[in-house]
Amino acid sequence: MNFLPKGKSYFHWIKVLFSLVIIFSMLAGCHLPWQRSKERSTPDSLEVREQSPEVKDEPRQDLPPALVEVSPISGSAIGLNQPISLYFNQPMDTGSVEAAIHLEPRVNGRFSWKDQQILTFTPDQNLTPDTALSLVINTSAQAANKKGLQAPIEVNYLTADELLVLQVMPEDSAQDVDPESVIFIT
Repeated sequence: MNFLPKGKSYFHWIKVLFSLVIIFSMLAGCHLPWQRSKERSTPDSLEVREQSPEVKDEPRQDLPPALVEVSPISGSAIGLNQPISLYFNQPMDTGSVEAAIHLEPRVNGRFSWKDQQILTFTPDQNLTPDTALSLVINTSAQAANKKGLQAPIEVNYLTADELLVLQVMPEDSAQDVDPESVIFIT
């Protein structure tokens, strides 16, 4: 005696039964609105809610300042008259930052602020070629919130070498050169 409808196999009905078991198991694990626990229904119980952190448009004002980026990056070679830009994580007290910056060897230059977070130092004259340059910001540099740097910051560079001519084409004193030919200098 066969209890299954015609054309349906045992495998098909096992799949249907298994699917129903999965669905009912998932529903049993859910907390549906009409299912109240006894603990929550009593007035004496304390309801605990998770509070999501408040999102603020303004950055925190109680943190110490930090240098977050420098351009060009520390350790790179820089041009003989290339400016150096410092990017801070918050508005800075411009006077204290400028007073806290020291370059070794000593370099005269000027400071310019794009805003209170971005400072650019531009040398007054070309730097000495092929020289190690160290820029140090002491802890006396303060943010606008009057908090100082937690540690001195040092950024190091190597200035570029002077341009040298390595090869000229056509070579000096070459003969039979077309006067309209291109001259290459490496």
